[in-house]
Amino acid sequence: MTEAQQPKTEPREIVELRRLKEQQPDLASAVDLQIELLQLQRRVQTRVPLPAINLEAAHLTTLLTGGPILQFENLKIDWSDVRFLVRAAAAAMRTHEALDAADLRKIDVITRDAERLPSIIRAWFEGTGQSRELPPEVEGLETVLLQAMRPILTRAADAILARVDLTDWTRGYCPVCGGEPDLAVITPAAERLLICSRCLARWPLSPPGLRCVRAISEGLRRAQCVQAGHAGGGLGGDAAARRGGDAARVQIETPSAHADGVDSTSDRWLPPSGGRSTPYFDS
Repeated sequence: MTEAQQPKTEPREIVELRRLKEQQPDLASAVDLQIELLQLQRRVQTRVPLPAINLEAAHLTTLLTGGPILQFENLKIDWSDVRFLVRAAAAAMRTHEALDAADLRKIDVITRDAERLPSIIRAWFEGTGQSRELPPEVEGLETVLLQAMRPILTRAADAILARVDLTDWTRGYCPVCGGEPDLAVITPAAERLLICSRCLARWPLSPPGLRCVRAISEGLRRAQCVQAGHAGGGLGGDAAARRGGDAARVQIETPSAHADGVDSTSDRWLPPSGGRSTPYFDS
C-alpha cells in the first residue's frame, strides 16, 4: 500500500466519539451530530487567520486587567466560511432533530442577507459574552451560531493563551472571550480548570478546594464538574444542564481539540485506559 492509499488517521476527539457510540448506543444520534459538526469545522479551521490584536505578552496582560481580552473587532472573519458553517450546522442539527423547523427557516433568511448576518453574529457574540442580553432575533439560534464561530474563536484563543498567564484571573467568565464556563475539570493533581463554552479556553478556578464550581459564584451556575482520571467519577451541575440532553452528555464524555488540526487536549481530560467518567446530573 502506498502512502497515498493509506487511510487517514481520524482526529482524537472523533475516535473518542466513535468509541462512546459503541459503549452507549442510546447516544448514537447525538454522537453522529457531534462528529458531523466537528468535521464541518475542520474544513475551515486551517484557513482561519490569527486575530487582529497585538499578541505581545505585556499588551495582553494589560488588556486582561480590564476584562476579557478578545473583542469582536479583533476577529478576522471570512463571511463566506461563516455563512457556510451556519447553514451546514443548522441542516445537521435539523437532521438530528436538534433544531426546530422554524429556527431553520430563520437561519435560511439570515444567511441570504449579506448585511444582516454580520450584525446577527455580533449580537450573538456580545449577547452570550459579558452583556448576557440576547436580542429576540438571535434567541433560539445560539447553538447554531456557536458552532459556526467556534473555529474562529478557538483559533484566537489558542494564540492568546500561548502568550498570557491566567493564574490571577478569578472572575466567573472566560478571560479570553467573556463567554460562560461550560465545564469544570478536576485533574489528578487536584487542579481545577474551567472550560469556556465558546472558545474552549481553560483557566484555573479560584479559590482552591474541591467543592462544586456552582458554589463559587453565580456566574458559574451552569458550569458542570468532571473529575478527570476517575472511572467512577461524576459530573455535578444544576438542572439547567439537562437542557442539552444527549448532546451535552456527548460533549462532556469526550475531549475537544482545535486549532490547525492539532489536538490541544491534555491527556488529563481522559480517564486511565479502560476507565471513563460517567455523567451525572443532580437536580
